[in-house]
Amino acid sequence: MTNKKPMRVSVTLHKLEPDENANQSWKEANYMHFNRQYAMMEFDAHGNGLVQIKNMAFPTCGGTDDERQVLTHFSIGVCDGPNGAGGAIINAGPLDNAIEVRPGNHPELRAAMVGVYAERLQQMRDDGRLFDHLPNFGRPD
Repeated sequence: MTNKKPMRVSVTLHKLEPDENANQSWKEANYMHFNRQYAMMEFDAHGNGLVQIKNMAFPTCGGTDDERQVLTHFSIGVCDGPNGAGGAIINAGPLDNAIEVRPGNHPELRAAMVGVYAERLQQMRDDGRLFDHLPNFGRPD
């Protein structure tokens, strides 16, 4: 990795496969007490991003059996979102095994290594979905 400043990203779980151009609130887990977790994206000298996740625990499910959900995907995204909506999805993928959430248990993302090409990050920046907290790819620091 390089000396470019890391970027904080949000990590969430989804009930279905999210569209890469959606925001993280799309089909997001919504059981009682759920909230997103956070990780850091490191950058290499070319502006490619890498997020490493290990044993990331999400909050314990509260409520009743009506809170049961099956989660199949995860995403990393921009922490900032307009009007309280989820931030823009940077990358998403399937979980190795679906997670059944029920009262008293908590989902855990055991291990994930998510790479993001500089071109995707630059396109999102150009589209205004990453705001100004990404390094200036291809430009001197």
